[in-house]
Amino acid sequence: EAKGPASLWDVKNGAGGLMDIELLLQAGGLIAGAKPGQRAAELVAAGWLSAAEIPPVARALGLYHKVQQVSRLAVQGAFDPATSSNGVARLLARTCGYDQISTLETALDATRREMADFIEHKLAAGK
Repeated sequence: EAKGPASLWDVKNGAGGLMDIELLLQAGGLIAGAKPGQRAAELVAAGWLSAAEIPPVARALGLYHKVQQVSRLAVQGAFDPATSSNGVARLLARTCGYDQISTLETALDATRREMADFIEHKLAAGK
């Protein structure tokens, strides 16, 4: 069981979070015998991931990394839109490709649920 996130903005922890995705990909890489740097192509070649599964995983990882990077640079402690300045919230939203922080919140929630379902499906299928 994944450690629960402290908040929606804790993209590292929790089901469907960064650590969950990275652990799944590392396990798949070991199973498929993939080399670092060529993992996605080798996971597809080994049948562990389909080509259609790569883009949503890559999008989730990209979104999570952007949230982490801006949060680390712009706030001390955890990002919280209720206590952070409007400028920081706008910066975070725009860096992630959204006009408003509320839209980013919705996207983060949907991404986390999508990745949690994906990981659960992969583990249940044994690949």
